[in-house]
Amino acid sequence: MPHGVARSPEEIEALKTKIVETMCATAGATFYGSCQVAGVGASEAYEWRTEDKAFDEAILLAFRITDGMGTDLAQSKLIRQIHNDVLKAITYWLDRKGGERGFNPKIINENMDVTPPAFVQDFGGVKADVPTPEA
Repeated sequence: MPHGVARSPEEIEALKTKIVETMCATAGATFYGSCQVAGVGASEAYEWRTEDKAFDEAILLAFRITDGMGTDLAQSKLIRQIHNDVLKAITYWLDRKGGERGFNPKIINENMDVTPPAFVQDFGGVKADVPTPEA
């Protein structure tokens, strides 16, 4: 319905619920897109947010939920890239998580030859350079 059309309080509550449910169900969902799915103009829904603190808080919570879903999705794709031996993904992960296990990001050079050396140890499908034993 266009903005300005009279709606019953029950209809408004049902539309608010639809907007929040749509946002929570879809990673990366937007408020505007969720309003479209519910058949509500975004300007009308923004008015509801200013008038109804509980609705506004539900929208903010939905944003946090979908942000978390997006983060989970991105992390799963990163891990998939690591399992596929993509060096950029491996170094990205190690730069951020490897320090607690002794990884030094300064030893990685973006321009280095990424061809594995003859002496490579395989750890669970992820290849890691192991120093060649000195003779």
